[in-house]
Amino acid sequence: MASITKMKQRTRIEQEKNYASYMQSQALLNAHHSNNARLVSIDSSWQIETCEQQLIVLTQELVAQMKHLKMLEQSLKQGDQIEIAFDQRGRILTIKARSDGATC
Repeated sequence: MASITKMKQRTRIEQEKNYASYMQSQALLNAHHSNNARLVSIDSSWQIETCEQQLIVLTQELVAQMKHLKMLEQSLKQGDQIEIAFDQRGRILTIKARSDGATC
């Protein structure tokens, strides 16, 4: 009986990983445009300021969901330079650290 429970748990974990991988690949396929920005605050809500000085506010619930779906890098911290990918409707697909090291 214990082996069936372990197998179910492994299957569930594997399904979650596969879904996260799928969502990541979909984000890459659906990316319409991206903006560079800086992570201003991570206290009660995430506040992101784009290089065009637009402020984007993400609730803690959204941040948690995005982290769970691997749409948001886990290691980001206040002050980091980031890149935000958007879909055609303007929805955020991914937020990740800028790989080029440039700043706004």
